[in-house]
Amino acid sequence: MPDSPRGDMKVLVIGLTRNKTELDERIRRRVDMMFDDGVVDEIGKLLEMGANSKWQSMQGIGYSEFIRAVEAYGGLDSVNLDNVREQIVMDSIHYAKRQMTFFRSFNDVNWVNPDDTQKIRDLLERNLQNYEAN
Repeated sequence: MPDSPRGDMKVLVIGLTRNKTELDERIRRRVDMMFDDGVVDEIGKLLEMGANSKWQSMQGIGYSEFIRAVEAYGGLDSVNLDNVREQIVMDSIHYAKRQMTFFRSFNDVNWVNPDDTQKIRDLLERNLQNYEAN
């Protein structure tokens, strides 16, 4: 009998990672896409509905930066969108760093760049072969 629940399971853990420069650039592009896709209009509609910093849904990255700026400057029209954009980027970068710190505390993670599909295939195949052998 295993010492812990599911202690007899052989688990393959693959962690996806990118270098900091690449990750930061991808975050910046994603924030740019948010703005291109109309996040400012979305925030405006939410504010018309009464959105404020007390709403749980307004506390996530991408919304909280707008709400803080609106509450500080008195309205969406008074907000410097470039500053909000940069704050969203910085908050996202800090969040990604906290996530990686957390996930790096896990044991036996096979860290792979998501673009290295061959390495991922090799890990999966080797794990399946080990599983089938037992």
